[in-house]
Amino acid sequence: DGTGLRQLTSGPKNDCEPFYLPNRQLGFTSDRSEHFVMCGGDRHAPTLFAMDGDGSNVRQLSYNVFNDFNPTVLPDGRILYSRWEYNERSVTSLHNPFTMHPDGTQVAPYYGNATIRPNVVMFPRPVPGGDKVMALFTAHHGQTHGPIGLIDVTKGIDGDEPLTLLTPNV
Repeated sequence: DGTGLRQLTSGPKNDCEPFYLPNRQLGFTSDRSEHFVMCGGDRHAPTLFAMDGDGSNVRQLSYNVFNDFNPTVLPDGRILYSRWEYNERSVTSLHNPFTMHPDGTQVAPYYGNATIRPNVVMFPRPVPGGDKVMALFTAHHGQTHGPIGLIDVTKGIDGDEPLTLLTPNV
């Protein structure tokens, strides 16, 4: 009903995109790490953080020099998020889903690290009761429009086979 709400973080930084972690902690994105988008001038690059449920014990989970954003939790407890990543990738296919454990370890590509299209996969979210992830498939630099699709990594972690477009004409 909205009663008992309280602010858990404060200060000059942007803390956003909160999510619950399976260890009774909270995760969020923040520009606290003081990284800037390398091709974007003075735009801050968010990374992932976690804290205890009362707002204490804030710690950085991801150390990407680019953006880590759109976090959620998979049924197996791993954090699924969009990552801006240039390593061994096309210069236009930059944002694909990655995973990590809730303590920030075992960072790994989830889907598309060697796939050119879709250029960008944003807002990945697990589909309840299965192995699929729903996401927005969009263009270079993350315009937030495009088709909605499913990713089924049981069919592979790259290429077209794991993808199903739900809104193919968008």
